[in-house]
Amino acid sequence: MNAIHKFVIAYILPFLNIMSWTRIQTHSPQLDTPLLFSNRTHKLCTLPNGILTLLISDPDDTLSACSLSVAAGAHNDPLSLPGIAHLTEHMLLAGGSKRYPQLGEYHETISKYEGFHNAYTTGEQTTFYFELPLLATAIDTNTDADTTTTTFDTVADMLASSFKHPLFTTGALNKEVYAIASEHDANVANPSKLLYHGIRQLANPHHPFSRFSTGDMHTLARSSKLKRRVKHYFQDHMGSDRMTLCLRGPQSIHSLAALALSKFGDIPAGARSSGPGTPMPSPAVSPSPSLTPPPAQPRKWEIGRPGEADPHGLGARTLERVWLPQYHGVPCFLPAPHHNAVHIVPPTLADRRVRYVWPVDRVESPFGQREVWLFSAVWAELLGDESPGSLCARLVSLGWATGCAAFVSEFSVRDTGLVLELMLTESGWEQRSLVSACVMQRMRAVLDPAAEAQCAQFLRTQDVADLIAFVHRAKPSSPMDEASELSARLLENLGALDARNLLRGQPTFADLGGYADIAAADEGSAEVSEWWAGVAARFTKFVGDYTAWSNVRVVSMGPRDPGQRDDDYDTDEHYRYDYREESLREPEAMPTDDHSFSPFPDPNPFIPSWCASPQVLHQLVLQSTLESRFASLQPGAARHGSAALSRLQIPRLAASNGQYSLWALEDPELAAPTSRKCAVTLHLQGEGTPSPLTTLSLEVLVHAAAAQAGPALYASQRLGYVWECDASEQGGSTLRVTVCGFAEGVPRLVRGIVRALQDAASATTLSSAAWERARAATRAAYDSAASDNALRVASVGLLVLLERHMWPPAERLRVLEEMTREEYTLECAALLRAPRLTLFVQGDMPCGDTVSRWLSDDLTGHLRPGAVGSTSPSPAYVPHTVSLPPGCDYYYEHERPASTNALVYFLQTGPRWDPRTRALTHFTAYLMSLSLHAELRSRRQVAYVVLGGTRELTDTMGLHVSLLAGSAPSELELRVGEYLCYLEHEVLARLDKAAFQQHVQTYLAARERTAAAGNGDKSSADESVGGPADLLQEVAPTVRAGDIDADTASSASLHRHRRLARAILQGQGNNHPQDRAQADREELGVLRRLTLREYARFYCTYVSVHSPDRSKLSVRVVGTSGESDDGDGGEDDSASSDVLLVQLQAFLRMAGVLVDTEALRKAVAAAGEQGSNAALVRGILRSLGGSRPREAWRLARAVLRAVLQARAAAKDASAQSKNGPVYCAAAAASTAQNPRRLATPDALWR
Repeated sequence: MNAIHKFVIAYILPFLNIMSWTRIQTHSPQLDTPLLFSNRTHKLCTLPNGILTLLISDPDDTLSACSLSVAAGAHNDPLSLPGIAHLTEHMLLAGGSKRYPQLGEYHETISKYEGFHNAYTTGEQTTFYFELPLLATAIDTNTDADTTTTTFDTVADMLASSFKHPLFTTGALNKEVYAIASEHDANVANPSKLLYHGIRQLANPHHPFSRFSTGDMHTLARSSKLKRRVKHYFQDHMGSDRMTLCLRGPQSIHSLAALALSKFGDIPAGARSSGPGTPMPSPAVSPSPSLTPPPAQPRKWEIGRPGEADPHGLGARTLERVWLPQYHGVPCFLPAPHHNAVHIVPPTLADRRVRYVWPVDRVESPFGQREVWLFSAVWAELLGDESPGSLCARLVSLGWATGCAAFVSEFSVRDTGLVLELMLTESGWEQRSLVSACVMQRMRAVLDPAAEAQCAQFLRTQDVADLIAFVHRAKPSSPMDEASELSARLLENLGALDARNLLRGQPTFADLGGYADIAAADEGSAEVSEWWAGVAARFTKFVGDYTAWSNVRVVSMGPRDPGQRDDDYDTDEHYRYDYREESLREPEAMPTDDHSFSPFPDPNPFIPSWCASPQVLHQLVLQSTLESRFASLQPGAARHGSAALSRLQIPRLAASNGQYSLWALEDPELAAPTSRKCAVTLHLQGEGTPSPLTTLSLEVLVHAAAAQAGPALYASQRLGYVWECDASEQGGSTLRVTVCGFAEGVPRLVRGIVRALQDAASATTLSSAAWERARAATRAAYDSAASDNALRVASVGLLVLLERHMWPPAERLRVLEEMTREEYTLECAALLRAPRLTLFVQGDMPCGDTVSRWLSDDLTGHLRPGAVGSTSPSPAYVPHTVSLPPGCDYYYEHERPASTNALVYFLQTGPRWDPRTRALTHFTAYLMSLSLHAELRSRRQVAYVVLGGTRELTDTMGLHVSLLAGSAPSELELRVGEYLCYLEHEVLARLDKAAFQQHVQTYLAARERTAAAGNGDKSSADESVGGPADLLQEVAPTVRAGDIDADTASSASLHRHRRLARAILQGQGNNHPQDRAQADREELGVLRRLTLREYARFYCTYVSVHSPDRSKLSVRVVGTSGESDDGDGGEDDSASSDVLLVQLQAFLRMAGVLVDTEALRKAVAAAGEQGSNAALVRGILRSLGGSRPREAWRLARAVLRAVLQARAAAKDASAQSKNGPVYCAAAAASTAQNPRRLATPDALWR
């Protein structure tokens, strides 16, 4: 850096930052702040062009994030072109801008510097967001002089430039249409997407919510002027007057303000500005001749209701300002619809679900917006409750449901929905009318006048629970996810929300009138009781007004009812499911003596005594908020050093004998006086030997125990406790219980879980009905896993193939069906009869002592006088991984009914704990991360989910590329081979020594940043790019209660605790926590000495498609509509047509030619009848030629180009250059070995 640059940084930039504030309007609200946020500085301001902006300066961040939200979405779609809003979202960044014209430069730059990006479109808003490592730098080539700036600044400029001068380049248009079509294909297999679309079918046809909005090939490919339509949509709806912005990073508030102003401050307003006094766009609603037309004058929505004034003068309610005039007073749902229910029959899914939706029209509501917001959230907590006496507990006990969920869904700015979703059993599906009767009886129980006191107590408990959850909220692990939530929230009515609740996301009871008057009063005073009684009366009125049967909409998804004919159902043209609209009458009441409910849950026994008072919790919020206000004046490391320090510590062996070992980690972050938390893992090891019977017996045991203990322990989840129980990890007679939460409640949870396990293992205390229900729950868990995302199924398949004692699912299900009660009891006894104990305690140490003493007294006896000695318990068996032989090329294929296919392409590179293998494998994963997504997802449109990186197994490790797509897995495998050729010949072969060392140094810097942030316990630096490196760590436990991914301190700590616990339990080589740091040091030492020649040998041996020694295994998951490789070449005509269809779709996608799937299918069928390739081309051209000559011309050019490339490839493939074969499809195909199909999942172990 020269002297001029130093002078600019030292003197000019601070002056410019100060000058930035003179052009920005700042706002006064101080945001309520959780404890762990107290070192952050928040600033709310408005840019000169009207963009409301939230700036977050966090000195702990190693990433910087940006999110821009726009009050424009699918409700703007014209009737003739569904999906245009979604396509515009894609095109804005894919098509480039005047300042950055290169196609895909935004995405490629983010990938190159190990960042992440995303975007989404809803009915009323569109959000774009990304995050990047702060220290990444790049040269800004769009200035007169080469100026070194952070990559974050550059990418922020790319994002902003797309809203100033977008290009909407034709070359990107058709590829993005294919990307949207691929997204829609994935949605077709998503139960939640199908249910949501079912709600649309019951909505008011006048309202745009009722329309299909994602877009697909059928809706987007038929427009002949698509680029012009996208451009017009952007000009009409994407202006600064509809935008909000959030920036988060370790930069100072002044730097973030300067960045916001310089990059986003000059985005122009839209062509149809929705500011005061300007004309509105054409109405979003569309009248139908069969329905009453919308009213001529929109109803005025009075925002400033009593108690809902805007105390900070923000005037920010962008969604209301933009959308309410467009709706012209038309609600999402009619008050008296022709049909109130729809029955969906999905073509492939086996789920049985029912979703009840009670619409809430906030315009017509007699309740204020804050009340609607708050009472809706409380209703969701009440109906989602699973404690004894709840709706869920009752339906599960009757064998009608396996679970339930209640939540609030936003349909439009004026319409929300109270949603109750039930996951039904086969019996429950057949008894849907009785299930509905139970639901309505539950609603009536809330309205019982005799339960008023219980309602008031429940609301007071909710107030405390909400405060506890907020006070102890953890910082989101992904800065860009938080930024996207906040920028979208800034579009809301901040008067109703109150800007100080911006981080909370909803109003609180403290925002209701009169709360301030009782805040200082004694909790038991008559004044306080009277106030809560008034709130309870308002809440019960809210429930009574909105949850009557006359207001319900019911969406059921499952098999057809007996006696129904085909012509009773219609077919949805977009989601391709059969459906039948129905008019359901209110069910008759259930007998109250047999099916009564507790109106409200009992007081929560897991609330810690030290924070049971709302006054104490409000004081903690105030303290943290004040610290945040002055955070910029204090060094963050001095105040939050304990958090980073705790992440760098490792567990120590505190005590052991022949029957147990105790590991401890004094974690100051968990055990701090303001949190007082603890994480405990207890691992029981029995006398049984690994077998499928052992595994399935213990899984049934865990399900039986969870059914017994779950309702009683449910209240803990409301406070952020998380507990999980996992049976027979990798096949042995073992059981693991992990609990994390407030130290005061952890021993209570452990006792409840262990006693339930003891009762479930006893032949005398477990009823036959409970045992059968546990077996059914186990079977349902396997059914659910089998219908999971195809990519997850393929990833788990890799473990089944390579890890010993992972037993194939078919074998597990066979054993489950044949298991007897006596065999089950014997296997449970072998585990719980004097098991060996490994106990790991993190955080509050006295909590661990309490747990250890209780376990010794009631289960293990490890602290009794006779249990002495210095020897730690040795494992009964050690898991192993099969090592693939050099030169092998295996694949295993699994078929299932689905519309998507998946491929996991695995290359074994060596022993897991060998320093050289680890170093070179992780480094290769880093190099792949720079181009894999850009090549296979963005540029080539091979798959709509692309992951790649490191895979670590028990004994070995390697590299993987995982794809989710509509193409046949064999075709995907060829595409991966092409990519590896590209990486070898177009990237690595062009590196000189200096360029290679630059890559090494960049990677080392990234590893050092990870270690400095306290994440050194991660398996590899590429985890977030390629998915989890250690798949065994990510396998879901048999039972889990609580949200491990929620933004709570318990969840954040539990992720690390589970990794450390697994390292302790495996007890192999460098996987000991004490040895892990040494292994990392050795790995980094290998990288510092690495030369280009040495790395080239590694790549050519273990990765290159030309290597005769590489070890490869692929797992293919094939949907019923995909390719099935039988290995004998005898596919029937239908299968051949399907394969040809998939291959043509891939070819047309690469060529950028839009052809509707149905039109292409017809062309393939006609060509098959004539047996002519020429007939196929004519059929495709016929579908394009008349109305879309440009597409026809593009197809002709693509065919010619493919012919010429094939001729060149054939010539080049026959000759070897000194650098190896050239990069092309023919090279990859010609060097591919003949893969050997594995007939059974255990073939590698025989």
